[in-house]
Amino acid sequence: MKKVLLIHGFTGDGKGVWFPWMKRELEARGYEVFAPNLPNSCHPDLGEWVNALEPYFRQLDENDIIVAHSLGGKASLHTILRVRKKIGQLILVAPAIGKRANEEWENMQRTFPDDDIGALRRFWECHLPIEEISNFTKVALIVSDNDEIIPLSNFNDVPKDWKKEIWIGNGHFCINKIPCLLRKIMEK
Repeated sequence: MKKVLLIHGFTGDGKGVWFPWMKRELEARGYEVFAPNLPNSCHPDLGEWVNALEPYFRQLDENDIIVAHSLGGKASLHTILRVRKKIGQLILVAPAIGKRANEEWENMQRTFPDDDIGALRRFWECHLPIEEISNFTKVALIVSDNDEIIPLSNFNDVPKDWKKEIWIGNGHFCINKIPCLLRKIMEK
């Protein structure tokens, strides 16, 4: 049975946004689906998230898929490099990668004053040898032309062998259903 691991982002959980819908849809089609709640998502720590994800990654193989949203994308990249094993495909949905200027962080703090933007920034800025990821998996990068959290410019320097798709009008993909993403997962 093919497995799919769904990884949420900052302030999220495995039952938020489109995860319950996606889990139901995939399970109805015969997939085994994991959608764990990562620790302290409102005050994320990269080490804690990687430790929590590692047991799931160890269950996956070259036939399986990881779908990671936002900060979960950054966590998935670090976890792949820790476990160093082949996994079928990684689908990054609006991942928290790329450089952000200080003024962008300051603006984010003003926009989301109740969120722990300091913890988010520390997690986001942890060094990642992104060019090594393709040694372990194929990467599909899905971004939106109108993401209010992570602009398209964050994805200018991704490795050339990552398949980048710009979807129209999806914001930061914080909606209840994403049928196009379901079809993308089932392509594999």
